[in-house]
Amino acid sequence: MADEAAVRETMEALAGLLRGSDWQSIGAVSVKQGRDIVTDADLRLQEQIISQIRERFPDHNILAEEAEYERTASPFTWVIDPVDGTINFSRGYPVFAVSVALVQGETPVSGIVYVPPLQRLYSAVRGKGAFCNGRALRCGSVERLQDSLVSVILTSHFNGGESARASAIIEQANMQTRGVRVMVCESAELCFIAEGILDGNVSIKADPYGAMAGKLILEEAGGRFSQLCGAPFGLYSDTILASNGLLHESLRELCAGL
Repeated sequence: MADEAAVRETMEALAGLLRGSDWQSIGAVSVKQGRDIVTDADLRLQEQIISQIRERFPDHNILAEEAEYERTASPFTWVIDPVDGTINFSRGYPVFAVSVALVQGETPVSGIVYVPPLQRLYSAVRGKGAFCNGRALRCGSVERLQDSLVSVILTSHFNGGESARASAIIEQANMQTRGVRVMVCESAELCFIAEGILDGNVSIKADPYGAMAGKLILEEAGGRFSQLCGAPFGLYSDTILASNGLLHESLRELCAGL
């Protein structure tokens, strides 16, 4: 494990940075690929986050959404999404977050997710529980799909086949659950499961940036996190199935064949 005190200090410094940021200052909006966008705020926050990490851990890898992978020989990688839900953020839709995780090999060991519109800071350290603004988290106890509230990722940078598959899952979930939500902010949605607000989440096209901190927070709150096929999720996995733990197999069966 990396120096635990230094990791804790870094996470505390990042939490202070995020809480003190000007979330009304979006800046210029640029198209980066297809209909996906990046804002000046994404780039500014990413630079500030990386600077804080580099002060204490100059030899660690940095994997950030809006930058090239800074690879070293270290077994530790900081995985960063400076604004998860950039389209939401750019339009004032109040579901977006910042996600930072320290990963050892393929396993997240420390992480924070900050949701500015709610002023909620979610955090976890492997083996030490998950918290929201200092309050301990535990997943909900919903056991039946018909009683559950789940979310599915469907976004504009999906191609036609991906959109059709996600839409089929949404349709099936809408018939079997109490409700389906499409928020498109993976890190926040994972934390909402950890908090008992949601009961599950499905993404057919995932990346590690917004997933790794939420994965740790969810698991420390008693939830389960895997790929859609049930295999473990790692830095290069491309699907997500997350749940309160009790619904995991039911959700996997719901998605099977779609």
